[in-house]
Amino acid sequence: MSMFLAPDEMADLTGYKQASKQIGQLKQQKIPFHINAAGHPKVARAVLEKNIVAKERMPSELELWVEFELKKRSNAQENEKLKAAKRAQTAQNLPALKRHHTAKRRAAFDQQLPIWADLDAIRSVYQKARNLTQTTGIQHHVDHIIPLNGKLVCGLHVHNNLQVITATENVRKHNRYEVE
Repeated sequence: MSMFLAPDEMADLTGYKQASKQIGQLKQQKIPFHINAAGHPKVARAVLEKNIVAKERMPSELELWVEFELKKRSNAQENEKLKAAKRAQTAQNLPALKRHHTAKRRAAFDQQLPIWADLDAIRSVYQKARNLTQTTGIQHHVDHIIPLNGKLVCGLHVHNNLQVITATENVRKHNRYEVE
């Protein structure tokens, strides 16, 4: 057996007998070759066997797509597991989070409650909000006109900084102070 492919093997490989067409086909298939003095392409048998083995090992487009989809599905399942674990941890820590936020809000109230504040007047504003909620059936909140922890200004927790508004208005206003 020769080191190079015979002319009939070259014709079988490329599908052509003409040298110029064989060269074009070899280039298209990316098979390394050299041209002899007669202008005919020569392919080493070892190179061809190496290319065939490499092509057999290369996955097809379908195999690549299937592998990609499996990885994507695996990543999605992993992400879902992480999200579920985070939800479970948050649910487990929810009472602690509520206590933390409540304590933080209570501390803000205490910090901005001056010594001279009229506590009875403050209680009456909160009572007014409860009464309005019961009589109208619409949820009412006590809102600080100037927020206790605003970005621009910080108000005090005193009766003349409090107003009774509907819950939807209060949620919409959030922690902003609008200058009129």
